[in-house]
Amino acid sequence: MKVVKNIKYIGILFILFLFTSTIHVASSAVLKQQTAYTVELLNKFIKATKKVSLIQQEGEQKMVQAIEQEDLDVDTFNKIAEMMINPESAEKIDVTPEQMDSFTKVLEKLQGLQFEIQQEMEAAIIDNGIAIEDYQKIVEEYHNNPSFQQQINEMLQE
Repeated sequence: MKVVKNIKYIGILFILFLFTSTIHVASSAVLKQQTAYTVELLNKFIKATKKVSLIQQEGEQKMVQAIEQEDLDVDTFNKIAEMMINPESAEKIDVTPEQMDSFTKVLEKLQGLQFEIQQEMEAAIIDNGIAIEDYQKIVEEYHNNPSFQQQINEMLQE
C-alpha cells in the first residue's frame, strides 16, 4: 500500500509538472460560464483522456524503474526530492554522497522520460481527433467549473 502511495506521489508530482510546463496550459482565470462543447468533441476528449491516463500510468512505472535502477527506493527518492524542493518543511534525512549521485542521475533520466511521456500524451490527444488547444480548454474548464466537472465525470464512467 505504501509503495502504491509513493508511486502515485511521484507520478502526480512529475505528471503535473509535465502538463503545466510543456503543454502550456491556458490562462488560469476562472471561467464564469460553461463554454458550449459539442457531444462529438467531448467524446473525443473522453477517449483521449482515457488514453492519456494509461500513458501516465505506464510513465509512472517507468519512473519507478528508473529510480530503482539507480539503487534508490521510491521513499528515499521522494524524501530527497522534498528536501530539495522545500528544505524547511521536509523531513530531515541523512543522504550519502552515493545517494545524492544516484538522485542526480535519476533526475536526468526522469527528464528524458518526461519528454517521452509528453510526446506520447500529445500524440494520443491528436490521434483521438482533438487539437491540443481544445483539450487544454476542456481541462481548464473541468478544473474551474463544478457542473462541467460532474458532466465529464459521468461521461468517464460510461
